[in-house]
Amino acid sequence: MATREWMAQIREEMRVNVTDWGDATRVDVNQLGMRFQVAVVPEGERQGWMQAQNAALCETLAEMAAQYGGGAASFGEWSVDVGLCYNDADLLVEKGASAQSGVPSEASLFWAAPESGWGVRVHAAAYIPQGAQPSFEQTVWQPESLPYHVERACGLAPATITTFGGARQVFVAGLGSWDEQYRLVYAGNYRGQARYVLKMLADLCDEAGGDCDDVVRVRAHVPSPEAIPFLREELHQRWQGNVRPVVQIVVREQEHTDAQVWAVLSDGAHPVTHRMEELQGLDGAAPTVHIADARDWEVIEAGGLRGEPQASAARQVEQVLEQIEALQRQTEIRPDDMCVVRAWINSPELERLFVERVGEVANPNALHLIPCVDGEREQAPRLEAGLTARRLHLWRVEEEQGL
Repeated sequence: MATREWMAQIREEMRVNVTDWGDATRVDVNQLGMRFQVAVVPEGERQGWMQAQNAALCETLAEMAAQYGGGAASFGEWSVDVGLCYNDADLLVEKGASAQSGVPSEASLFWAAPESGWGVRVHAAAYIPQGAQPSFEQTVWQPESLPYHVERACGLAPATITTFGGARQVFVAGLGSWDEQYRLVYAGNYRGQARYVLKMLADLCDEAGGDCDDVVRVRAHVPSPEAIPFLREELHQRWQGNVRPVVQIVVREQEHTDAQVWAVLSDGAHPVTHRMEELQGLDGAAPTVHIADARDWEVIEAGGLRGEPQASAARQVEQVLEQIEALQRQTEIRPDDMCVVRAWINSPELERLFVERVGEVANPNALHLIPCVDGEREQAPRLEAGLTARRLHLWRVEEEQGL
C-alpha cells in the first residue's frame, strides 16, 4: 500500500488541537494511528506494512506542523502507545537517524491493548514560533550526564530544548537503567534500577542549570508490578518536602526501568517558579497538579484524574469531568486553554461516553484517547485521565487587545 493511502487511514481518528502560547503556537497531534485486525496482515508482509505505516506517520506530522510554519523537527514531545505491528527502527529510517537533524525526543509507552485493534497510537506536541521571534530557539541536547548516547541506540534525539516566553522546556526520553555499553544494570533489583534512573535524572537537571523541582512530569516504565512500590518510595525520597512532578507508572514486558521527563526551567534571564495545587479526588485522594509559572505563561499539568472503578461507565465519566471542571475553576483556565486531555480507557462504552462528553470541558480536538488494559488485565471498566493546559498571563492578553 502506498504511503498516501496509509495517510488517509491513520488520520481517520486524528485530532489536531492548536493553542496560542504568546510567542509560539503549540500544535498537538492526537490519536494518530489506525485500527486493524492483525490477522489481515500476513506474517511475510508485516515488515513492509510497518514501513509504510511509519512513513505515513512521519509525513502526517510534518504536514500538520507545516500548516503553522513548522516541520517534523518542531515536535519536542513524541509519545507512542504500541498495540500491534510497530517497529520504531523503521520509523527512524523515515525520519533520518541523525540527532543533528532535530529528530524529536520519543517515548514508547507500550500500554495500548493489542485486543483493541490498534496498531500504534501517537501523540506529538510541536512548538512553532509566531513570525520572526528572536527569543525562540529549539535545539537538540545530548546531556553529558547520560552514560550512553540514546541516538546511537535508537536513532532519536536524547532531548530537545525549546526556549521562549522566559523559559526552557526540556523533553528527555530514554533515561534507562543501562550502562555506557547499553548493558542492563541492577538486573532484578527494582530499587537499584529506580535509584539509578532518578540519580541520572537529578544529574541531568543539574547539568541543565536547574534541579528536580523543575520537573513537571515523569512517565516511568517498570518491568513488573512488584517494581512499583520501590519506584514510588524512591520518588518520594527524591522529592520529599519539595514540589513534586506528575508521575505515571506503566508496567511493560522488559527487563529495565526507564523514564521520559518534561521539565520547565528558567531561560537564564527570567525566573520560573513551580508549585502544586491540591485537587480533591475520590475517597480523599488528591490528584497531582503541578504548575510551572514562566514570564509569559503558566503550564498546568494534572494526572490521576480517575473514576471510581466499581461505578458505572456513565458515573466514571461524570466523576472525571467533575475533577477537570474543579481544576478549571481552581486555576482559572478555560476549555480552550486545554492543550491535550489524555484518557486511558479499557471499555468501549467508556470510550463512547467520554468522546461524547469531553467537549464539555475542552476542545474535542484536544482528546488523545488510548485504548488500554491495566497491568493485571482487569476486565472492570476503568477510566483515568491526565491533561496539559496553559494560561497566558493577563498583561500579555491586555497588551494584545490594546488595553
